[in-house]
Amino acid sequence: MIRLIALVLFFCCIHESAQASENKKLAQEFISVPAGCFLMGNTFEDAYHIEMPVHEVCIGSFSISPFSVTRGEFKRFEAATGYRTDAETHDGCHIFDGSSWKKEPTANWRMPGFRQDDDHPVVCISWNDAVAYAR
Repeated sequence: MIRLIALVLFFCCIHESAQASENKKLAQEFISVPAGCFLMGNTFEDAYHIEMPVHEVCIGSFSISPFSVTRGEFKRFEAATGYRTDAETHDGCHIFDGSSWKKEPTANWRMPGFRQDDDHPVVCISWNDAVAYAR
């Protein structure tokens, strides 16, 4: 009986260690950006109307990854959590067809309309998807 309990504890520890290792693989390093103010807008003559007027914007401190989230990282996140993106559960995402942007109902991060591998930045994700990944 003691051997059975020891064996069960051994396999539980291996599973927990593997889970911790998988969680570490999903974790991404972030850098801290301090609070501050900056001038937002454009003073050029050809400025787009929503870029004017130039105005001060102040933000609180936040953390951000110094690198884009890759398709491979997002794939591991989705596999580990079962998360489904807005594009997958709703009506696709916008893609560029060579001359303009259009809503493509079948497009999502897995099939964005162009070839990608796991080292490319993930695309066709929404703000909601990014928040879910960050959590």
